[in-house]
Amino acid sequence: MPKATKNTTATTAPAVEVAAVPEPVPAPVVAATPVVAAAAAATETVAETVSALTALDMFVKNMQENIKYQTVLLKNLATVRKELKTLQERVEKLEAKAAKGTKAPRKGGNGQPLRNKVPVYSAAFADFIVKQQPTLKNKDGSLIVDKIEKNADGHVTVSREACLKMVAAYIRENKLNKFDDKKLISLDSALQKIIAPKSKDGKPITYKDAAGKDMKNVCSYKDLMGSIAPHLKAPVAK
Repeated sequence: MPKATKNTTATTAPAVEVAAVPEPVPAPVVAATPVVAAAAAATETVAETVSALTALDMFVKNMQENIKYQTVLLKNLATVRKELKTLQERVEKLEAKAAKGTKAPRKGGNGQPLRNKVPVYSAAFADFIVKQQPTLKNKDGSLIVDKIEKNADGHVTVSREACLKMVAAYIRENKLNKFDDKKLISLDSALQKIIAPKSKDGKPITYKDAAGKDMKNVCSYKDLMGSIAPHLKAPVAK
């Protein structure tokens, strides 16, 4: 029996039409939202604020440095002023000292210069000077009276200034300034012979203590020269 043959007929697939691919559409531009805009504005404001604060900080630092400089300058100026004042005082003292050197010598109660030597007419005061001359000294250690001198009449001669200095040195050496009132002097037996304070009218001066009682054998420093002066006056011829 003959084999059956398979009759196949080639078939062609119909052409498929490819649709055209559309071009990509650009994404739409989205406008900035109010939040984004506000953030940007805030960022800009912060930057401006930081810049302003930085400038202010620099200004403050400059001011602080300027204040420090001014403070130092004022201190230096105060020091200069103080030195100028001290210098001015020294100059004034020197000028006063120079002017004092050109003035006439100070005079005593009788119109004679205090440093001129005059006769001591009182025997009691002459004895005091002769006895105390070797020991009474100035504060610098030098003798108040270098040596005893006498005039042609045999009277001891000494200046009024030296007389006062000798009495003051005697008071100091013998610690006779012992009252609470340091202006008062206690008169020992030697000073009682030469110091007798009197007022201008010739009346004895009486000093009182704190309780108002009269004090004996006392003299004030301010009355010393008045008590010494009578010893340096020539006796009135009768």
